[in-house]
Amino acid sequence: MANKVKELPEKFMGSFKLSRSENFEEFLASKGMCLYVTLFNYTEMDFPGINWLLRKMISFASVTKVFSHSDETKGAYNLCNLSSKKDAIYKNWKLEEEFQAEGLDGKMHKIKFDFDPATESLKETHIRIDDPNDQGETYTYTVDGDTLALVLMMLRFIVIMIVLNVVFDKVGAEIATSDTKALPEKFLGTFVLERDENFDQYLEAKGYGWFMRQIIKLASVTKVFREANSQKPNRYDMENLTKRKNTLFADWALGEEFTAEAVDSLQYKITFDLKDLDNVLTETHIKVDNPRDIETYEYYRDGDYLIMKMTCKGVSAKRYYKKQ
Repeated sequence: MANKVKELPEKFMGSFKLSRSENFEEFLASKGMCLYVTLFNYTEMDFPGINWLLRKMISFASVTKVFSHSDETKGAYNLCNLSSKKDAIYKNWKLEEEFQAEGLDGKMHKIKFDFDPATESLKETHIRIDDPNDQGETYTYTVDGDTLALVLMMLRFIVIMIVLNVVFDKVGAEIATSDTKALPEKFLGTFVLERDENFDQYLEAKGYGWFMRQIIKLASVTKVFREANSQKPNRYDMENLTKRKNTLFADWALGEEFTAEAVDSLQYKITFDLKDLDNVLTETHIKVDNPRDIETYEYYRDGDYLIMKMTCKGVSAKRYYKKQ
């Protein structure tokens, strides 16, 4: 058995952007419940085969992987999985040490990284915590010049094991981790709610009765994004101002989770981050007393407006905030 080491070679450090794949569409066509939910966070579907249009959407999805040294823990590493659908960031992990984190499918995973010096390969193993029968999935990375090759070995499906290769082009020596992210200037400012789209149907999907929906819809809302009063670099404050209650999320950084009280007076774990080439700001809320209750809001600019998109049980709504 090859000896393992607890230090990842420097050649794995860097940002790698998906360039091409081999046998990926054939792999997607062969399974109904398969790896695409893990890679791109699409909805699991229990039917034989994935339709052609969905396979094309997944095949064209943007993916970037960023390996870096941890700034917080000696001998530890970070891995950022950045996709056009959802980001997953694993921080401060060490080789051969198992940890728990949320995967791209939104479920909690047991995750472990191992490096084999004999093959010069890094293995990333995932096992879903809520599925006692999950035999796991293993991702094997190798580096050849400026490319990071990823081989996906499906262990969940006993009948057939499929291996596909994905090649990532290295996009730069500078490590673009969440610790260095800056919020684009276009998201900073004061924005006042002007109109909604499909907001009543969204509130109904969340379980609000008719009377409460009318109260919520009539409430004035102002959102303020600004550089943090602490004056620390790349840290921000965000205020939600309403006649009923104001909330302040202070001194947060992109990609870093914090706990705060929201407008409903409940405690949430909150994370702000960027996706889609920094054109979309995400705000994720996880209810502290019910970790399965997760909601993500998306913000993007369109002219003078900051548009907030939200979805519940398949019902989407938009709120338009005009910059002051």
